[in-house]
Amino acid sequence: MEIDGDLRFFTVERDGHPVAAAFGAFLRYQVWRNIKVPLFVAGSPANLGCGFLFRDETVVDEALPLLAEAMTAEARALGAKVLLMRDFWSPGPEAEFAPRFAGLGFRRVAQFPDAVLDVPWADVDGWLADLPTKARKTAKRDARRVEAAGFRFETHRGRPSPKLAADMERLWLNLYHKYQDPDQILLPGEYFREVPALAESVLLLTWHGDQLACFDMLSERGHLLESTYSGADYELIGSTPVHRFMGHQIIRHAIEGGFTLIDFGLSNEAAKIKMGCHLRVAWAYSKPLSPFAKLTRLDKLVFPDQDPIAELQKEMAKQQQSDED
Repeated sequence: MEIDGDLRFFTVERDGHPVAAAFGAFLRYQVWRNIKVPLFVAGSPANLGCGFLFRDETVVDEALPLLAEAMTAEARALGAKVLLMRDFWSPGPEAEFAPRFAGLGFRRVAQFPDAVLDVPWADVDGWLADLPTKARKTAKRDARRVEAAGFRFETHRGRPSPKLAADMERLWLNLYHKYQDPDQILLPGEYFREVPALAESVLLLTWHGDQLACFDMLSERGHLLESTYSGADYELIGSTPVHRFMGHQIIRHAIEGGFTLIDFGLSNEAAKIKMGCHLRVAWAYSKPLSPFAKLTRLDKLVFPDQDPIAELQKEMAKQQQSDED
């Protein structure tokens, strides 16, 4: 599968056996209009997730500098001006890696807030009973409105048909062009054919007749249910609350599948907070690679210091004030 980035893999071996690995990709990161910075990112350009793997904790101190050195050399050879080690979550492994990357000369920078939901309920009725009265009424009303408008819901496993894959790509492109997020690469059509065929993948689909109106692509990872990608046909959905209905279906799927945590990912954080999600921060570690990049602190221009949760809270407060006015 070809993606918009050159993938590289790195390994550390001891006595002929692999004990650690890392992967990343060279890409051009859009900072403003047509201005792009050559960048090497540790991790997958197609999904969130830490790009480092270790046999166990005992090899981290030995293996991390070797992986970072190899990645730095490869990034420079590819022409990257900045190296970014991304997706270290807080709370979580970030606390352990922060001092290690600092010792290797990397700058710690916050990336974005990620919405996650704990799933303590044994059944759907328990979840509904725990919702505030207004939210519970909204969930039930949404289901009725979606059904009354002629939409139907389906869970799909396995390789999608060529038509379904093409429809998912089309609906995902609607969101891609709407948000124009520089962290998001342009996925090939093959992605929507091959990734849903993986054993851990499941598709949640909402149809209107024979037309796909909305989809969510989920990954089942142990106790975690991860919402990977989604798409929507805005004209077909209109004012029907299909998006919110799909969020409720993700929660239903998690409860019925015995998952204890849902990662709803990025965007629409305010709406996800209303669903009961809490936010965690993804941290990254950056380093300029060329003399010019060091002199201009290019890494700081591309990835400025920020407090993403505080900024989100300000935006939510402004929106609330605007609604009240």
